[in-house]
Formats: sequence, structure tokens, C-alpha cells
Amino acid sequence: MWHDFTTKNKIEGKTYQTRWFGPQDQPDEINRLNALILSGKKRSTSKPLAYYSAEQEAVPQVGDYFILLNGDMEPIAIIQTVVSD
Repeated sequence: MWHDFTTKNKIEGKTYQTRWFGPQDQPDEINRLNALILSGKKRSTSKPLAYYSAEQEAVPQVGDYFILLNGDMEPIAIIQTVVSD
């Protein structure tokens, strides 16, 4: 998926992370949220800044790519961060 996406869009030097929305042990909830994302009804998400330092996770930056995973943890789409406040 990533190779096809970067080739089609002439993207070089970018990497991706995997991402899902909702509790990993609730695949139906992940799929429900994905349906909202793919339909354009869900366009944002947020976490407290303290979460990123506590989890030693980088704060998403504009231009970051993510492969969106479904409830079975299989790739279904590629999304990109367009705003990070």
C-alpha cells in the first residue's frame, strides 16, 4: 500500500506509522470510527500533550503519514496530519 501510494503521488523520503482509533480490544469500535473517517465525518482527533511525553511518543507533525488500520489490524487507508496544535 505504502509503495503504491508514494509511487503514484511521487513522494520520496517520507515514512509512515501505523494508526487506529479506538481501543485495540474493540475491533467493532475501530471499524465504526474508520467508517466515519473514510466518509469525511470524522476529520480530527486529540490527545493531551502530557500523553505524548508519558508514552514517549512523538507529537504528530504537519505532513506526517499514517497507515490506518481496521479492527483486524489490517491496513485500509493512508491518512496525513494537516494541522497540529
